[in-house]
Amino acid sequence: MRLGLLYALAVMAGYYLFLVLGEAAPGGRSAAELDDLAVLGILAALIAAAGFAVILRAAPRAIEIRPDGWIVLERFVGSRYYPTSREFRVRRKRTFRGGLAPAPVISVQIGSGPVLRTYWIDESILEELGAAEGA
Repeated sequence: MRLGLLYALAVMAGYYLFLVLGEAAPGGRSAAELDDLAVLGILAALIAAAGFAVILRAAPRAIEIRPDGWIVLERFVGSRYYPTSREFRVRRKRTFRGGLAPAPVISVQIGSGPVLRTYWIDESILEELGAAEGA
């Protein structure tokens, strides 16, 4: 959530920077330029919303571990069920330390067979389960 807000603030700061530069330019602005500025504002809002959605897509709201499989509650899609089988695996990809998160965040791939989905989860979840493969 913090990273999404930081991204939105950066996009808005860039937008206002261009607005100030447009005001300071010699010759002022016409009505057509104001229309272009409105389009730029709408485009900046769409880019911020898309970036926010991409950031939150990989951060599940909850993970429930059952003997027969994992249920991952995603932000936009609902829930996904991963049955525990011989093919089920949790693969640790990368650890992100520090930054905006209060604790280390791990990028993991979860799935069965050839299809794996990437999620960002708290490091303590993998430590409790002992489910991470690799380092």
